[in-house]
Amino acid sequence: MGLCLLGSIPSLVLSVVRVIKDKDFVGSMMVLLSTTVVTTILSAMYHVGDIYELVRNVRGIEGVSKDLIILLVRGGIVGTFVITDIILFLLVKFCNEKNLWIWVISFLAFFVGCCLMVGVVGCVLTGYSLDYCFFGACCAFMGTWGVAWGLSYKEICVIGNIYIEATICLLSTLLVTWNCIKCSLNHKALVRALLMLLGVGYGLFGLIVFACICYHYAMPLEEAFDLCYRELIWMAKTYHATYNIVNYVIFIFLFLVIIIGNVLAAKLIKVIGK
Repeated sequence: MGLCLLGSIPSLVLSVVRVIKDKDFVGSMMVLLSTTVVTTILSAMYHVGDIYELVRNVRGIEGVSKDLIILLVRGGIVGTFVITDIILFLLVKFCNEKNLWIWVISFLAFFVGCCLMVGVVGCVLTGYSLDYCFFGACCAFMGTWGVAWGLSYKEICVIGNIYIEATICLLSTLLVTWNCIKCSLNHKALVRALLMLLGVGYGLFGLIVFACICYHYAMPLEEAFDLCYRELIWMAKTYHATYNIVNYVIFIFLFLVIIIGNVLAAKLIKVIGK
C-alpha cells in the first residue's frame, strides 16, 4: 500500500502545479480528485480487516479461508490503486476541457475492467462463478471507499450508484443542452428556435428525471438502500433475471449508454452547428 501512496503523490503535485500555472477549472478538479485518491489510499491501508468483514457479510462467503479472502482484497486494492495512480497521472497531465468526457468514460470503463479482473482471479482461486466473484469485487470496491470515508456499505452504494451516477447522467444531458444553445447562435431564426427548443427541452427532461430520483430516495441513506434493494428484487422477479443481472444492466450498461450517447450527441450537434 505504501507503493500505492507513493504512486499517487506525483499526480497530486502535478495537479497543484497545473492550477497555479494555468488557473483552469479542469486543473482544480484534478487537485480534488488526486487528494481524494491519496486520502482514500491512506485510510484503506488501515482497514483491510474491516473490508474483509464487509465482503463476507455482503456476499456470504463460505468454505473460503479468511487469509485467502484478505489476500484477494489486499491484492485487489493494491492492484486497483496502482493502475489508478498511472491513469490519474495521465489524466492530470493530458486532460483538458475538450477531452474531459473521454477521460470520464475511460475511468468508468477502467473501474468495470478492474472489478472483472479481480472477479476472474477470485473465480479461479475460490471456485465460485464469475458472476458471483465479479459482483463481489464490485461490492468490495464500493465497500473500500465506504470504509475509507467512514460510511457503511449501504450508504456508499446509495451515494455512488444512485446520486453520483444520476449527477453524471444529468451533467452529460446538460452538455447536450449547452451545445444546442451554442450552435443555435450560428443559425437563422427558425433553426435557432428549433435548436433552442431541443436543447432546453432535453435539459429540462434531464432535470425532471434527476429531481424525481432525488425525491424518490429522499430518506436516510440506509433506508434508501433497502428501498432500492426491494425494487431491484422486484425487477429481477418480473423480468425473470437475477438480482446481479439487474444491477449490471442498470448501474453499468444503462449508465454507460446514457453518458456515451449524450457525449456523442453533443459532439454531433457541435459538428453540425459549424
